[in-house]
Amino acid sequence: MVIEAGQEAVLRCPNGVVVTVRRETLRETVTLNCGPIDPATVPPTPGRRLGDVLFEVIANDGRLAELPSEINLGVDYGDEDLAGLNEQQLILGFLDNGRWTTAPKLATDPANNFVSASVTRLGVYAVYSR
Repeated sequence: MVIEAGQEAVLRCPNGVVVTVRRETLRETVTLNCGPIDPATVPPTPGRRLGDVLFEVIANDGRLAELPSEINLGVDYGDEDLAGLNEQQLILGFLDNGRWTTAPKLATDPANNFVSASVTRLGVYAVYSR
């Protein structure tokens, strides 16, 4: 999906994950895509993962390793995905050299079933509990 400056976009990954991208500060047009990741191909998250929320974000068909400026990357989830997890302890994390790391500027919004972070990094993301 091509995202223009100032737009909000919704990426729908094949595994049912819906990712919202807000692009207030990105100064150039990028093409973002997301897709599911086989959990067996990455290390387990440090806490229990929220449903099937494990996905990869790529830009410009994989030609970018990092975005030129921040985007707000957010994930919507349903109450059925929680399965006993504490919404206020959810983390949007990314895989960094084989280790899960909390994404910067993390924000949780339990009332709206939404977790987000401001990121420039592309790659594998997951939502999991602390």
